[in-house]
Amino acid sequence: MVLFNGIIKRYPQQHLHNELQHTPEVKAVLEKIYMETTTDLLKPVTEIYRQHLVQYRRKKDTAQDIPVFIYIRSTVYCCRSSVLPPVLKNLKDIIIPDSLKFLENGDPFVISDNPAPHRLIAL
Repeated sequence: MVLFNGIIKRYPQQHLHNELQHTPEVKAVLEKIYMETTTDLLKPVTEIYRQHLVQYRRKKDTAQDIPVFIYIRSTVYCCRSSVLPPVLKNLKDIIIPDSLKFLENGDPFVISDNPAPHRLIAL
């Protein structure tokens, strides 16, 4: 379901087209791309795609079997967002685990975390 200003604009529907059939080698490359996007969060998704594309091209002398990035972009970003924390809406949503409140030597890292009336966090 897609909302626009609180109004339902579109319901998800069954896809009427057949799913693309990739060779096992291409499926393996795509799975590697999807896996790396969930494990290496600092590397841009486009760089991960390009790196695997170059490796496949060196191995096969062609890369025409690999889908163009725009066709797998939403799946790749969905994989990446599945391992990221949700975007915070306000300061009340910030939760600092006890393990992060102190430095390794035992000194406090969080000096102040005053929740009321307006949250103030001092590090």
